[in-house]
Amino acid sequence: MEERPAVELLATDVEGPAVAGSADNDECKLNTHNCDQAGPQYECFNIKGSFRCNLKTCPPFHILNDEGNCLARSCDVGYRPGRFNCVDIDECAEDNPCQQNESCTNTFGSYRCQPRLNCYAGFEMNEAGTQCVDIDECAKKTHQCVGNQLCSNRQGSYVCFCPQGFRRNAQQQCEDINECESYHGRVCANNAECENTEGSFICNCKAGFRKAPNGLSCVDVNECEETPEICQHNCINLWGTYYCTCNAGHIMNSDNRTCSDVDECENARNRGHLCIGLCVNVPGSFKCTCPETYTLAADGRTCKDINECETGNVCRGIGEQCVNTRGGYKCNTITCPDNYVQDSRQKNRCERMTSHCRVGDDACRLKPLSYSYNYLPLVSNLTLPSIGEVDIFAMRGPLWSTTTVQFQLELEYVEPSAEVKPVTRDYFKLKLHQWEKEQLCAGKAVLQDTMLASPTIPKLSFIPLMHFLLSPISQNLW
Repeated sequence: MEERPAVELLATDVEGPAVAGSADNDECKLNTHNCDQAGPQYECFNIKGSFRCNLKTCPPFHILNDEGNCLARSCDVGYRPGRFNCVDIDECAEDNPCQQNESCTNTFGSYRCQPRLNCYAGFEMNEAGTQCVDIDECAKKTHQCVGNQLCSNRQGSYVCFCPQGFRRNAQQQCEDINECESYHGRVCANNAECENTEGSFICNCKAGFRKAPNGLSCVDVNECEETPEICQHNCINLWGTYYCTCNAGHIMNSDNRTCSDVDECENARNRGHLCIGLCVNVPGSFKCTCPETYTLAADGRTCKDINECETGNVCRGIGEQCVNTRGGYKCNTITCPDNYVQDSRQKNRCERMTSHCRVGDDACRLKPLSYSYNYLPLVSNLTLPSIGEVDIFAMRGPLWSTTTVQFQLELEYVEPSAEVKPVTRDYFKLKLHQWEKEQLCAGKAVLQDTMLASPTIPKLSFIPLMHFLLSPISQNLW
């Protein structure tokens, strides 16, 4: 602190000039001085006949402040209080803080340790002072890596690098690498979506997949096993999805999961017939049924007429012959002509009561030996084979070698349904066959193609009865 000189302010005695031998007035004690005009750091000092304003004095190691108070002196680091000011501390002389291998040089307020060995940059002397060792700037945090850069020590130096998932930009800052864009399609499998994160990325599994136990790859979700009722009928698992199928006779609904029954009967209504009878829809399929008096054939689709004539004695009248028709039967009574009786072996035949004639009785000789009554139920719209005719029935004459026979075919009557056109004799013809060696004659009634209007599927409408009479018209007995 600056030393200030004493200030002398003179004042005269208020009682007048000094007189020899008179007592001095102590202005300091009388407080008649004016030292306060010099400031609080000054005090009054009495002298003979006057006073003086002197600067106040403080004890050693103290300092006078502006308010005139003495305070203990405080110094900066590396200094200590002196008598009148702060003096430098010589650390090298008092307590050498340097290592054994270093020389100490005092500086104002501090000191400097200098190694006795001269090490290159990035190296420092070891504690023993015997060699230079690497300085680990990363551990001592003396590196200049900025931001989120990482420090890696090297021998005599260090390097700054970015963490994994980051790269250095033009401003030497570490910025995130967007792996999803930089390595598109190569960081995640095709069943996952790539999501970029700070310093990394995530592979999110697509719908139908989930994380594998290793947490890295995605595996397929088997929806069919995990959700058994996801499909109404059948579930087929696929890679990343599934699809539903329906059982036979069903179609898939718009939700692609549930199934509806197909009404095969309704669908085929205008495209033909699934059943030659009645079609009944059932869940997933259909079944064919038949009207009463019909039974379902082995193919499960067509109806087969029940032959009531074969099931038992349905015609019980005397002389009645059972004729099976489509969907029923009819009992026809055969009345034999005079001198003819019903054959006990064939109920549809009437035979002569005697085969002997008197000599010269030509009328007797020309009478037929028998009459055969054949009742033929034929369906309407009957389809004929390609040859244009179909055999209806055959009749054989006597087996006697001495007999010759002639046949004739007559159509006695027809009972058609109301909507069916009746046939005439012109639709039929008689075919004669001569068997080998036996020289026996046979007659055969044939239905010709003149009856065929158009090839159609036979309907369940009938020509109930046609009565044919096929009989020998002449014979020679030898």
